[in-house]
Order: sequence, then structure tokens, then C-alpha cells
Amino acid sequence: MLLRLESTEFSIEHAKVRLIPTDWGSVVSDSGPLPIPSVPEEFEVLSDHIEADLSTCTSSCRLQFTELLIYRLADHQRFQVAWYLLPTEVSIHQDEIRRGMAIIPFQPGGIFRVRVFDRMKQPLAWRRLAFFADRITGQLRTDEHGEFVFLGNPTIYRFDINREIGITIEPM
Repeated sequence: MLLRLESTEFSIEHAKVRLIPTDWGSVVSDSGPLPIPSVPEEFEVLSDHIEADLSTCTSSCRLQFTELLIYRLADHQRFQVAWYLLPTEVSIHQDEIRRGMAIIPFQPGGIFRVRVFDRMKQPLAWRRLAFFADRITGQLRTDEHGEFVFLGNPTIYRFDINREIGITIEPM
């Protein structure tokens, strides 16, 4: 099935995406433990289009993107982004399945530079930084300047920092 991402802000030139069922992390039910699910298949995104098998996403799912090359429409800038999770659940309806195509709104709300530094305000190059929200856990690594690019609002996540580590977030 073809999924088309529609945005007034960005175009995804290339990325990888996983369609993660919203109940994927659930391993316990009323009738006892469930088998641990396998990691969903990864699909390619090319020019805002995804050709995907929806068999694992029967009701609703979340789209988790990695290795994104995005293009900002307003100023024609390109950005490389390591990770992005579409903040809303996606439901594919029966009429879209019959047509063989669904349109997915893609409005991340901005792109940000996150800088990670130590107590002395020195950049922490190649540092892994974990972040959390609800049932979402992720980890990003800084570049040689102690920075990474974040698509979407980073303030909805809690970053794993302590008294030895600080971050700044600025729009790009």
C-alpha cells in the first residue's frame, strides 16, 4: 500500500520508517503474558512516499523515522535528522486500503539544534543522550560539535541529564 506524507513545512527526500502498532509495547493482557513482538519491518521513504505492508498495523500505528534527509519548503534548506516519531497515531481506513493509498499528515512543527555540554560549557562530542515521553524511549548521539538536529518539538520529551550535563535547544 502507498502512504503519502503531506506537509506544508517539510518534504522528506529520503528516510527509513517503521510502522509500529500502538499496542506493540504491551506484553501483558488480561489473560496473561503475551509473546514479545518482533521489531516491525523497515520501509524506505522516497519523496514523501512509503510503499508499505500494513499487515502488522491492523488498527492504528505510530511512524518512527530514521536517517531522514528533509527539505524545508520555506527557505529550501536541507537537514539530516537521525530520528523522528510522528506524534499522532495513524489509522488507515478500509476505503484507503481499497484505493491502495492513504494520505498521512506530516506537520512536525519545526526543526531544532540541541547542544549538549558539560559543567564548564564545553561541548560533549559523540555523547549519547537518552530521552523519554509516555511509552517512547529514544537515544541520539551528538556530532563532533556536541550537537544534533531534532525534528519536531523537543520539549515534549524528558532528556536524561544530570548536574554534569546541560542542553540548549534553539530553532533552526
